[in-house]
Amino acid sequence: MAAASPFRADLFHDKNVLVTGGGSGIGLGIAKAFADHGAHVFITGRNKERLKTAIDGLLDKREYVEGHAFDVRDRETVDQIADMLAEDYGPMDVVVNNAAGNFVAPFAMMSGNAWDSVIDIVLQGTRNITHTFGRHMMRDAMANGPKDRSFVNVVAGYAWTGAAGVSHSGAAKAAVLNLTKSIAVEWAHYGIRSNAISPGPIERTGGAEKLWEGAEGLPDIQETVLQTVPLGRFGTPEEMGLSALFLASPAATYVTGTCLVADGGTDALGPFPFMAQMLAKHQKPAPS
Repeated sequence: MAAASPFRADLFHDKNVLVTGGGSGIGLGIAKAFADHGAHVFITGRNKERLKTAIDGLLDKREYVEGHAFDVRDRETVDQIADMLAEDYGPMDVVVNNAAGNFVAPFAMMSGNAWDSVIDIVLQGTRNITHTFGRHMMRDAMANGPKDRSFVNVVAGYAWTGAAGVSHSGAAKAAVLNLTKSIAVEWAHYGIRSNAISPGPIERTGGAEKLWEGAEGLPDIQETVLQTVPLGRFGTPEEMGLSALFLASPAATYVTGTCLVADGGTDALGPFPFMAQMLAKHQKPAPS
């Protein structure tokens, strides 16, 4: 489903926006949304070629987008990049923490290194980016007065429910969700808001590629997943981009410390998903 924007094309004109993990999937959808609305977007990732491909794919928006290849786990490099961007462009107005790592593995069979790799990217990476770029925002607020700035952190529904095979990612995302709320409280007086997005099953992402879209995916999984989505379809990276736009926009200046669940109704389905399917099968037309 195409996601036509309800926002003004110049909504983020002259705003600086950083998107980690912005070279593909949800991150690229978010980066494109901000670029489409006038922002100067900095996308990061570990793969230089992927970043170049992402920027080239934005076509007429390339002048609004820069790519910076680095690992969010590397604190020294994060500090250097933040200092460089602040010197050249000023502090970020919006920071989207989307960089992630994940793979399916039973907890009992997961090595310590495998656990650490995901925790380090998702949690420590989010900490590094938030701490460093946030301090630049704070210094500017102290010198020039508070202005509306935002962190938007991408989490997942299993951060508060649990899910088999992704205990490492779930633990990291739950911690990021708590950090989101803690920062909202601590940094509010600097004009800094902090929110999260929890996407549902989204097409054209790494997860979709591994589970059903790729050559190694399982076609039966697609139908199984769709049965857990009341709206009956997968979300798109473009829709996640619009969700991020809302949270960072003037429409949400009184919104902080919360999580926008954009999952087609999956979280609302509850412990008896078969009931919705049964009712839909037997439901009569509404009375006129």
